Amino acid sequence: MRNASIFKSVEKIFSEEELREIKKEVLNDEYDVQDFFRKDFYDFLLPQDGIDIYNAILGGLVKEDGTKIRGLNEYINLYNQKNKEKNAKLKPLFKQVLTESESKSFCIDEFAKDEEVIEAFQDTFAEEGEVCLAIDQIQKLFNQYKIYDSNGIFIKNGLAVTALANDIYGSWSYIKENWNTLYDAENTGRTSKESESYRTKREGVYKKIDSFWGKKAGAQLFLSKAIDI
Repeated sequence: MRNASIFKSVEKIFSEEELREIKKEVLNDEYDVQDFFRKDFYDFLLPQDGIDIYNAILGGLVKEDGTKIRGLNEYINLYNQKNKEKNAKLKPLFKQVLTESESKSFCIDEFAKDEEVIEAFQDTFAEEGEVCLAIDQIQKLFNQYKIYDSNGIFIKNGLAVTALANDIYGSWSYIKENWNTLYDAENTGRTSKESESYRTKREGVYKKIDSFWGKKAGAQLFLSKAIDI
């Protein structure tokens, strides 16, 4: 993926504070920005929800109170202007056909030259481009559909759970917030729930969960509780 190569070459541009702000405001502290440029994270970018989040990382967003959160491409632009360099910008993903996306208030840069349009088209439909990789993943999925054991299908903790919560309940953090409520109920009286150490420990426990569905004891039941609460 070209964006992965670009990110690797410009990662030094971003300060820890800038990446931390995107992680907090765009990703709800659930993922690192770097995760979205790993090849094994690509499956999470296939749904429209994943595309929206990815593009918000690149282009930023405007919060309900009007605060503008800058995206990676804005930081690249500022760095290039200040240092008179020409570092490449990250290319946003295209909206899936026949899907409605939730606006994150990011702006896709306009094409300044005809050559940029041709380059974008070639990158998209290249052998290792987003479209070809998506088609390959879909083909593999449906070719093996008849041999799947539905009892073994699980929801991986991470963007998949976040997307599920948003699709069903209209809130990215719905399942996680309810999981927090259940965790708090089972740990009543041990430590102040307002303390930083308690919240850090709770976040660590959540991140260690591999999935909310599958063969692990209690996983399926726990997800049901988190959804129904």
